[in-house]
Amino acid sequence: MQKKFKGTVRERNGRYQALYPYKDNTGTWKQLANTFETEGQAYTWLKEMYSDDKAYSLAVENPTLKDISERWMKQKKLSTKNEGTIEQYRYNTLVVLARINKKINDITDDDVVDLFLKLREDGYEPEAYRNQLSSWFEFAIQRNFTRINRVKGLRIERTEKKRPAVVLNEFQKQTLYEYLHTKKWMMLYYPIFFNLRNGLRIGELQGLRWSDVDMENRRYSVTHQMDKYGILTDQLKSENSYRTNYMDQYTYDLLLELKASPYKDFEHVFYEPHKLRRRVYYHLHKYSMTSHDLRHTHGTELQDLMPIADAAYRMGHTKEEYVKTYIHPRSEKSKEMIEKYATPEFSDILNDKQNTNVIQFPRRQA
Repeated sequence: MQKKFKGTVRERNGRYQALYPYKDNTGTWKQLANTFETEGQAYTWLKEMYSDDKAYSLAVENPTLKDISERWMKQKKLSTKNEGTIEQYRYNTLVVLARINKKINDITDDDVVDLFLKLREDGYEPEAYRNQLSSWFEFAIQRNFTRINRVKGLRIERTEKKRPAVVLNEFQKQTLYEYLHTKKWMMLYYPIFFNLRNGLRIGELQGLRWSDVDMENRRYSVTHQMDKYGILTDQLKSENSYRTNYMDQYTYDLLLELKASPYKDFEHVFYEPHKLRRRVYYHLHKYSMTSHDLRHTHGTELQDLMPIADAAYRMGHTKEEYVKTYIHPRSEKSKEMIEKYATPEFSDILNDKQNTNVIQFPRRQA
């Protein structure tokens, strides 16, 4: 049982404020405050806080983690001018709340551990989300919604293990098309389906400008990217990332349609590029996909369309990187080739001895 401390009551602006000091599980001093109309109400509240059954009680309100995150975000908008930073906060919020959204006082230590394990299992680096979740708990403590920061003191080892990329099949593509090809989501339809045909990194997609697009010669150049804070830079991932790619007919028609639509940006190809990363994540996450899956799908499909050197250039990789990342054994291809052996033309060739050249080797003399 937590040690009990005597609280104080003071008059402020005609009302009475009760202050209840305590130490949390980490030994840090905290203080709960509540305001009442009368002095008697204030002392009654303190007495209740001291009682055994109320010793761990807090304010009546027990908001959800989502509520806490929204209030925390409002405060961050006042203290943070960088829109890119705000977008990163929003992105992190989506990742966390997609996996946990319990009431703040109902969250246990096991819930937090399970959250970080789930993040790691899904291919995210838990440490990247730790600080923001911890800030939510501290925010809730300051407003007397809870008393314990469940993240504080939790050790998380970083890992290089990543979630395996997914190659979208035709059903998944069609599902995305039907979902996005509506007036409500057309602003996302253009970048998502552009990337299914071109496989840019998400930062490169954000950084693509109309000045990089040559519609006459049906090609575009990758010269800039936008980082996770929404800052445009000409520093790409590697020297191989700087490239000029040709468009297929589908991409060309898509950009023509985009130029005539209200969803284009004046400088950049895609609308509000600094918000694109979060929006793409939010909508693809519903189908257990990421923006990297769009890139991986295109990169994998290229191996059937062109030589490896050309495919690697288009993806902004070296040949070694391309082979390591996008060349996989594909069971459906193996099945397709094996089934060909059962077709009449293949069977005839294999069984027709007249078409089989048999080389007779001379026997070795004893």
